[in-house]
Amino acid sequence: MFVDSVTLQMVKEFLGERTTGRLFNSRHGTALCNQQLNTVMRWATKRLGLKAATMHSFRHGRISLLVSLGVSSKVVQEQVGHQNKRTTFKYTHKEESELRDMMDRIGASCTQKPTLYADLVAGSSGQQSS
Repeated sequence: MFVDSVTLQMVKEFLGERTTGRLFNSRHGTALCNQQLNTVMRWATKRLGLKAATMHSFRHGRISLLVSLGVSSKVVQEQVGHQNKRTTFKYTHKEESELRDMMDRIGASCTQKPTLYADLVAGSSGQQSS
């Protein structure tokens, strides 16, 4: 899986010295379930001033963004793990301006609002944040 350099740096900081195990765990050290992930996503999108979203919403958005940027259908299909390109392209439904706005706001939040990232890291270590 390929990720951008900013995301990779954030993951490295989040992991610290850890080299094995899950990327994200529950407060009890167990695997996160979809409901827990979606709860975190709703919290984060609210903090960013975005419309509430789930992990699957971001999957749709990623596909739409890749398509709007002119990424080849084969590459998009491989990135999201679909067997059939028809499955991939039924997810492309956002307007380019809406996607760019969303991605710009997420990127700006990662660089200009370090408290969101810090809150996520603190939350992963069992601390409560407001």
